[in-house]
Amino acid sequence: MGNNARVSVVACVELEAVEIRYGRLVALRDVTLAVQPGQVLCVRGANGAGKTSLLRALAGVAQPSQGFRRGPGRVAYVPAELAPPRLSAGRWLRGIRPRRSEDPLVALEQLGFEGDLGRGCRSLSFGNFRKLLLADALSSGADLVVVDEANIGLDRAGHRGLGELIAATCARGATVVAAVQDGEVLHGADSTVVVVDRSVRRVHSADANDVEIGFSGPSDQIASLLRAASDLGFRPREDRP
Repeated sequence: MGNNARVSVVACVELEAVEIRYGRLVALRDVTLAVQPGQVLCVRGANGAGKTSLLRALAGVAQPSQGFRRGPGRVAYVPAELAPPRLSAGRWLRGIRPRRSEDPLVALEQLGFEGDLGRGCRSLSFGNFRKLLLADALSSGADLVVVDEANIGLDRAGHRGLGELIAATCARGATVVAAVQDGEVLHGADSTVVVVDRSVRRVHSADANDVEIGFSGPSDQIASLLRAASDLGFRPREDRP
């Protein structure tokens, strides 16, 4: 055998000419997409564009009416809306997964969870319940983690912790797909797809999301601005002349 052998990378999850229908309604049409292991894919789009249907297709929650999905069996899916269960937060978190890659309580701490694990999930604020769902998914050990409306309900600590947990999840070889609204950012995204009129219209590399801002001033003010940008989910890159 020569030295020119080619190594193919098998996608963690892929869609081929997928269409999703709910009765007569076409929610997603003719989508072909592949996400590699260890990558973070950001999904953007306006309300009603088809983001949720794309995420449900990738997670295997929605079955294609046409086309094919190929992906892992171990998937953690966080929907944009979920009715809190009739369990204490701690009991629900301990009992929902047979095995995990990380301690969910550590993930909760990273996200800045401030609720009482001994009380019912229904007593949690919306933000703390979202943090509970994120901690569960990102400590699950799943090969694919899919999160709808990743930024919703999160405070500054939640945004910072989410970025750290996504990075740790990808470092172990898992794949993360997360949706955000138009104009929002997802910290650590390797690429972005834009959903328009129930179809994937544009695909960007991470650099396509870069915004160049020039500023000058005292070093302590610059450092403070960079920290604030990082807390909001941006990835500041400081370039000095």
